[in-house]
Amino acid sequence: MGRPEKGCSDVVHARAGLACLALDHVGDRRLREHLPGGLGGVTFPCAQLHHLHSSDKLLVDLVRLHPKDVTVVVLGPLTVLARAFDRDPELLSLIQRVVCVGGTWHEPGNASAVAEHHFYCDPVSARQVLRSGIPLTLIPLDVTRKLIFSPTDLLELPAPESRACRFLRQIAPLGIRMSSNLYGIEGFYLKDVLGVVAVSLPEVLTIKPVSIDVETRGDLTRGMCVVDLRPEQKNFPNVDLATSIDIHSVRNYIRQILGRTA
Repeated sequence: MGRPEKGCSDVVHARAGLACLALDHVGDRRLREHLPGGLGGVTFPCAQLHHLHSSDKLLVDLVRLHPKDVTVVVLGPLTVLARAFDRDPELLSLIQRVVCVGGTWHEPGNASAVAEHHFYCDPVSARQVLRSGIPLTLIPLDVTRKLIFSPTDLLELPAPESRACRFLRQIAPLGIRMSSNLYGIEGFYLKDVLGVVAVSLPEVLTIKPVSIDVETRGDLTRGMCVVDLRPEQKNFPNVDLATSIDIHSVRNYIRQILGRTA
């Protein structure tokens, strides 16, 4: 579910185009952090399709082919998923679960003081998906910032000559340098990895069912997660919010997977 590489002067909730884009200062920072292509400026051969299908149609077709057997892992803004719901409203009952890496609770945001980048890019779609009633696991910055890939990890890859580990040695150094400049940490956050881990090792997450909405229009709060914990609130929980993670088990899992790569 692709990520925008460049920002625009305001949010465009693009039902006919590519995802809703971030504001200029957010998009520019992401471009500096990942460089064009999102892989630290490293280019790799890519097969070109003769007929490109829109992401939302492809998602609908795959879910229709495997009803109630698909978990959708969202690693970017929720625009494509919201468009898929608009294209086929029955999709809500056909998807097994959505795992979304996005939002923040207690942690400071990475797009504004209170908003995480994915929700900030397209808060309208984030609100639509969270309000849809679909089973949803949300992995916020509070959890994703606990898993860091450090320079030591890069030097101690379990299968250093495998294609996967050679790939990491090409793309990881820039990520480590940029994260050091932006966040003052030695390494970079493995946010996307936790989206996959939530499916393959769900037991490593501590989950709290809560009621969450997304602010869509505030000058200072756009994209902010509003977590309603009032005891008298009548809204039923709509999100399984990840509140902590067993980092030791996740790191062992990553090493096992990389150790089996050819």
